[in-house]
Amino acid sequence: MQFRNKATVLVGNFDAPAVLFRPQEGVLQKGERAGTSPVVREFSNEVVSGLRTREDSVLIVGDMVSRQNGMERALFVCAADDPTEMNPGRHTLDFTPKRGYDVRATGIGGNLSVERNAGGGVCLPVSSNEGVLIIFRPMP
Repeated sequence: MQFRNKATVLVGNFDAPAVLFRPQEGVLQKGERAGTSPVVREFSNEVVSGLRTREDSVLIVGDMVSRQNGMERALFVCAADDPTEMNPGRHTLDFTPKRGYDVRATGIGGNLSVERNAGGGVCLPVSSNEGVLIIFRPMP
């Protein structure tokens, strides 16, 4: 893989009556803390701000940096709202890339169309238990 993980962050509404998944230990019930990963309502870093779902569902976000030059960044975003696959859903990721970055995304079916709205934000579809790799390349 051309990226290495810097951090893993849990994003979303952890007050919702959802059952969350903790890979090392199985199922995490409402009110439990999820290991040592930070928990935030929305994710922001040097290349993106306000990453969350419109539905305020739970995400696991891997914040990554390029192994080659450190200039490219990536996020691996997984919708982690239905670990038991009893009630899968569709979600919409919303985020705003920082200026100066070209954004590309790949999902389970291949490349996803990335279009910015008038305010510069991006929306991408993601289903429960699916991941999306979002790559941020500096524009020349």
